[in-house]
Amino acid sequence: MLTNTPAKVDAPAKPAMRWEDAPWMPELEMFTKDDLLHVRLDVPGMTKEHVGIEVTDEHLVVRGERTQEKEEKKEGFYKTERTYGSFYRMVPLPEGAKSDAATATMKDGVLEITMPIEAAAAKGRRLEIAEPAAVTTKVA
Repeated sequence: MLTNTPAKVDAPAKPAMRWEDAPWMPELEMFTKDDLLHVRLDVPGMTKEHVGIEVTDEHLVVRGERTQEKEEKKEGFYKTERTYGSFYRMVPLPEGAKSDAATATMKDGVLEITMPIEAAAAKGRRLEIAEPAAVTTKVA
């Protein structure tokens, strides 16, 4: 039998995560253009001293730590906000990426890593979608 009585809960409820306590992960964009692989990360307010990049034949790893402080002073009012957080992004590199020739630049809060990439041979084929065959039923 179902009832509308709420279930008894013995464990205390977990407090909701505050927005400022949420882990920070920079947005990442990866694309190829003109035989170059481009990986871009949005890291506003960070400097190159706060970011580390490691590259192997298989992966690109970007890690860093953000510390931002904002201060606001008005008549009879003083407010400071501090944001701290570290991040770690590991991106698998596509076949043909030449990681030994990778370079990195940072401008206006955008970290860009580029490396040459060989055009991969097509390993697939286009598959056409056919209409289903008519189903016939025999009556015995």
